[in-house]
Order: sequence, then C-alpha cells, then structure tokens
Amino acid sequence: METWITRDQRHKRFRHWRVIVLIVLLLIAAGIVSNKFYPRVFSIQKFAGAPSDKKTFGEDGDSQALFGSILQNLGLDHLEINRQRVNYLRKPTVYPCYRVAWPKDFPFIWFTRDLQNDCSAFYDLSYVASELNDKDHLLIWLINPTNADTLVELELIASSLAIPRVSSISFVFKDFADFKRQEALDLIWLDKPFGFTLKPDQVPDEILAKALKSSQGQCFLELPPDTASWSVILNGHRLAKHIPDNELNEYNLRMIFEIFPALDAIYFQQGEQVNRGLAKTIINLADNLRLTYLYSGGTPGYADSLAYLRGLKIKKMTGEYESNPLSGNDLKVSIVARANDLTGFDKGLYYIPSQPEDIEVIKSVLPLFEKLNIRITPPLRMARLVENL
Repeated sequence: METWITRDQRHKRFRHWRVIVLIVLLLIAAGIVSNKFYPRVFSIQKFAGAPSDKKTFGEDGDSQALFGSILQNLGLDHLEINRQRVNYLRKPTVYPCYRVAWPKDFPFIWFTRDLQNDCSAFYDLSYVASELNDKDHLLIWLINPTNADTLVELELIASSLAIPRVSSISFVFKDFADFKRQEALDLIWLDKPFGFTLKPDQVPDEILAKALKSSQGQCFLELPPDTASWSVILNGHRLAKHIPDNELNEYNLRMIFEIFPALDAIYFQQGEQVNRGLAKTIINLADNLRLTYLYSGGTPGYADSLAYLRGLKIKKMTGEYESNPLSGNDLKVSIVARANDLTGFDKGLYYIPSQPEDIEVIKSVLPLFEKLNIRITPPLRMARLVENL
C-alpha cells in the first residue's frame, strides 16, 4: 500500500531541495572566482593603482616591457623574463604567466616598490603580491581594477644562480703614514686592492714594507717639484740609512723610489714652482721604472707635457669622491648611498684620510659589497687613460 504525501508536505520538501542546490551553486561559484583571481597563497597584500586616464595595459607585450623596465632600473636587465605555460600551481590559465630568477640576497620589496610606482604613473592597474612561507618565492598578479580581472602572473624565485652585474668601487688612503703600524696592517690584511699615497720621507718600516709588498695594494708617490722641498727631505733623518748622501741626483732619487713597495705611480704636488731640470730627471726615472704618471687635469703644466713627450702612461683618476672632511659615519652613509645606486656600475673612487675609524667603515661595508656584487678595484684600473693633452 502506497503512502500518501499531501501537497503541503511535497511543497516543503521541494523548498528544502532548492535551498540545498542554491548553496552548492554558490560554493562552486566562489571556488571558481577564487581560483581565477587569487590562487592559493599566503599573507596576501594588495596595492591599488589610482584610477585615471592612464594608457591601457595591453597584457602580454606591456607586461614584458613593464617587468623589463623594473629590472633595468634595478641593474638587473640581464636577467631573463621567461614565459610559462602554466601558473605557479602548474595549472593552465587564461592569462600569461612569467617567471624570473631573482638574486637571493636582494629583497623582493625592491621589485614591488618600483612596480607600485609604475602602476601609479603609467597604467591604470592594481596588483596583488604575496611572499610564500619559504621566503624564496614572490607571486604577483596584475589586476584590472575596473572588473577585478587577472591580467598577468609573475613569479620571482630567489636563486643563487641569479647574480647581479659586477660593479666596481675604489679607495685611496691619503697620507698612509698617518696610520699606526697595527692599523696599517689591519687594513692590508683585509687583502683588498686599496691605493695609498706616501711622500718620499714617509718610509715604511721593515714589517710594514714586507706586508705592503705582498699585498694587492698600489702605492702612489707624491713628489715635490721644487729643489727647496727636496733639500728638507734629503737632510732629514728618515732617509739617512737609505741613501749615501743628501745630494739631489738621479742615483739618490732612484734609491728613494725603490724603498717603496708596490710603487705603481707618481704625481707632483700642486702649487709649487716646478724646477725643470728636477722634473726632467724624475720623469726619466719614472719611465725607466715603468711607473704611471697621474695627471690632475686642467691645463697641462711643464711636468705633464714632459711626461707626455717622454711617452709615459698617463692616467687621470675619474669619479673621485673627496671624503675629507667626511669620516666615520658620514663616510659610511656616502659609500652606502653609492653602493645602493643599482644602475651605476662604476661606484667611483674615494680618497679617504688615513684614520682608524675609516678602516672600521670599510670593514662594515664589505658584506654589503658582497651582497650587491661590488668589487673593490685597484684605483689605476678605474683611472682613465689620457692619450692626448
């Protein structure tokens, strides 16, 4: 015998089924929208571009240009932007997906900072960025703010194989003899190709001379161009055991030059009257010893012209940053600012007073140099070759 179901009971059951079906459809729709626009990630942060009449974003071509511009501004334009067939979940999408290997020591915020600026300045765009829990992946989606549609996905993957371009910086310590012996040794033992200036009567002792000879350093000898200054030097006690007498002649000058280890270049003090015979003797000696002549620039003087005619290698220091009176923290701020200019591969040449706190400054910035792939370069390598005066 069949059970009779009244009309009211049938209507009530049908209403329950409609509610259940509606809930299921809503859940399915929410899942589709979630998967399309915001794939499963952690700690999402949203940065919106201001709506305006900016140029329309053309998805594929514009995205490569946008990402390439950001990499160029960061000095990373040598990194490849690779088009992917699937998204970061390895699933196909209706929007293009890209992947870039990112230098492991570079913070991701450098990229998103420039992306934020470009979205605001050039395109009517917003974006979503998320760093995964492993801290080695940053996911970025460019979003059309009008319809909340996803336009592009970019995945930055931190990799030790992604290395920033090599850039260079140089340091010359002025009046190197101002260091105490241990301070000078501390600097030399850093095993970096620093430059240092000395004067003829600033003779390093035996221990320091041995350390300098085995170092990567370059010595620049500052020479007076007048006989009166040389007379004071030759009659002083510092050179007494190195030269047979106090006469100003080519033999004694050569003996003095050979005292200084790692001697690479000479230059004349500015502001003194040049003795032509003395300048000629020194230039001839520099040529015989294959020393570089440092040219200060401006209108060539007699000694400059003589060096040019003799055929000496003439170089001019470029990108000089006179750090004096900068020292200590002020010096560090200046160096760090230059280092963080990621588009400049020549970080310049710093002349630094020979003070112990400045050795600590150099030590403190070495980890930053390693992170940014900045090499301390011999100063003469940074110098410009002068072919014509």
